[in-house]
Amino acid sequence: MQEVVFEKSKAKIIVLLLFSVVFVLLGIWILSGGADDARRSLGVVGNRIVGIAGILFFGGIGLILIKKILEKEPGLVLNKDGFIDNSSALSAGFVPWSNVKMLGLLSFSGQQFIAIKLHDARDFLERGNAIQKMLKRKNLKMTEADILISANILPINAEDLLKQFEEYLQVYLKK
Repeated sequence: MQEVVFEKSKAKIIVLLLFSVVFVLLGIWILSGGADDARRSLGVVGNRIVGIAGILFFGGIGLILIKKILEKEPGLVLNKDGFIDNSSALSAGFVPWSNVKMLGLLSFSGQQFIAIKLHDARDFLERGNAIQKMLKRKNLKMTEADILISANILPINAEDLLKQFEEYLQVYLKK
């Protein structure tokens, strides 16, 4: 089988980035006291917490999306040795086919992911900074998948991507 390279879809990233900007602006608006109904129900402290949390969370996502636009590496590569994931803030990097135990499709929070269970996940779980390591462990507890790959910024849908993964896994695990 030939190597398959999925470039990151800049159009999809820009759409997600625009949503992040809208939610940051919404957080600023809430913080500035623009939400009278919410102020009554949440109170001033509640509004501050919601506003700050929105700004930090969606601002962080926006920064990650900007980084993904500027990166030269493709979002995902499938080849004879394994796959190289660079599609998210919790990208797996290189994973050999021999370490893939199970593949599946997972729907979580309205999104579909390729869920991957590894024979040995220690290396993957220890990659990245402290926040990335913490988020990987939380994902594992919530989904029981070691790696989650979203097609959100790839030019393919999750179902078709899973089929590609399964084809490669079948071919290269037989060798």
